[in-house]
Amino acid sequence: QADQALLDHRPGQAAPDVMVHQRIAGFLCGLGEIGWSKMLLTPQFGPRNRFGIILTEAELEPDPIYSGPQLCNRCYACVDACPGHAIPRDRSVKVVLAGHAVE
Repeated sequence: QADQALLDHRPGQAAPDVMVHQRIAGFLCGLGEIGWSKMLLTPQFGPRNRFGIILTEAELEPDPIYSGPQLCNRCYACVDACPGHAIPRDRSVKVVLAGHAVE
């Protein structure tokens, strides 16, 4: 029965097992930009942020995508500092979010 409860949802609404990528949501909410490390960088705190998400059906006025000074200058300090060597220097991921190219 618990498995069936996960499959039951209101028509036109997202299924209850949808995962929200917080860094992408933060970018789309105008909080900052996504850096080479794929972390969300903010003008105030750089990569040192903690986010929470509240899902609602309330109609809210959207904030604009961040358009301030560039926060990631591709210095690759994140590549050099990563203890697991998980951030490549020579490969990137490119996506388009709300019409904005993000690499």
